[in-house]
Parts: sequence; C-alpha cells; structure tokens
Amino acid sequence: MDRRITMLLAMCAVLVTPVTGSADRPEGPYVGFHGAAGLLTDARNEIELVGFADPSEDSEFDAGFVVGGVLGYAAPSVLANGRFGPLYTRWEVEITYRENDFDALESVDPVRGEVSSLNGMFNLWLDIDTRTRLTPYFGGGLGVANVEWHEVENPGQVLGVGVDDDDTVFAYHFGAGLGFRVTPWLVLSLDYRYFGTVDPDFKIEGTDQEFESEYRGHGFGGGLRYFFY
Repeated sequence: MDRRITMLLAMCAVLVTPVTGSADRPEGPYVGFHGAAGLLTDARNEIELVGFADPSEDSEFDAGFVVGGVLGYAAPSVLANGRFGPLYTRWEVEITYRENDFDALESVDPVRGEVSSLNGMFNLWLDIDTRTRLTPYFGGGLGVANVEWHEVENPGQVLGVGVDDDDTVFAYHFGAGLGFRVTPWLVLSLDYRYFGTVDPDFKIEGTDQEFESEYRGHGFGGGLRYFFY
C-alpha cells in the first residue's frame, strides 16, 4: 500500500512540476490528430408533404465517431498582460470527418442508413499557461460542412422512399479541454466539442420533395499535437 501511495504522489508531482522559461512552451507550427466518440442530438426534420397532419419527424442516431487532423501555429497571445502573460493562442486549419448510424424516426423503427459530414474549419484556441505540464484551453471555430444522408431507407411511412443526398452548409464549433505536455514538442489532450451547422436540405429520391433537417452534436475524445522546432 505504501508503495502505491508513493507512486501516486510521484505521478502527481510530475503533472504539477513548474515549467520555467518561455522556451519550454510549445510554440510555432504544429500538426495534430484527434479522435472522439460522436453523439448527435435528435434532429427535427421539417417535411412539406400535402395530406399529412404532422409534416415533421424526429431522427434519432446511434453513437458514432469523429476523426480529424489540423495544421496550426501557437504563439503568445496579444490578449495577455506582460511580455508573455498567462494566455497563448493557437490558430488552426482543421479537416474532420463525422459519422453516425440512424437509430429511428419518430414513428418509424427500424430505419436504415447513416448521416455523415466532412468539415473544414478555421479555429482559434486559447491556452491557459499554468506553469506546469497541464494546460487547460478553450475556444472555437467557423467553417463549412458537407452533410450527407447516405442510403437512408424508411419504407412505408412519412418519407416513404429512400434518401441519398448531401448539402454543404455553414458550420461552427466550440469547446474546451486539457493538454498534457509530454515533451517540449509533444502534447496529449482530452477534448470536448459541441458542433453544429445551419440546417441542411435534402431531397427524397424519386420525387421533387425536399425537407430541412438539423445537424448538431457533442464530441468526447482526445488528440495529440506535434510541434516543429
């Protein structure tokens, strides 16, 4: 038991060990990769079909995944006080792919198919310099997303036929996390993201009928950043 306590205290000491000197901060260009569990919120689909009392249906989704990569640049923040201050900025260009399977529509179960998106984002993150290996951060980004309903089949009710269509719309996300500096050039992180878009429009196969859906959700995961010195 004493040995376990000693090891635990040693690990805590590493995490909170002060890092002195601005040269120890990861700065300059970097590449990053991340992955997460993707949880979409239920989506309201506004359908304009003559003869239906309720032209709307809710979509439900299974848990999915998020993968992506970034190119970024880190530097002392102009918002900070003093020469370097407690904040560092990270500017990023990000490409991310998200995918979730359909679970059900409001009155139709089962439903088959998947919804996915390919996203290009421009991000700004603010790192809080704690003078230790741990670095909390927060921020967000804006961009575009190509959202696709792929081979969604809902036989017999509401849509009646399949949907296999995509739409490119404005996208946004914001989030926060905690970075751990393994070395002066390598950072591991735990990350949370909330992602959303302007409502995309899709067309029902074999008809001229379109409907408006929603695309919003949460991501819980981790990543790494490698800095070039």
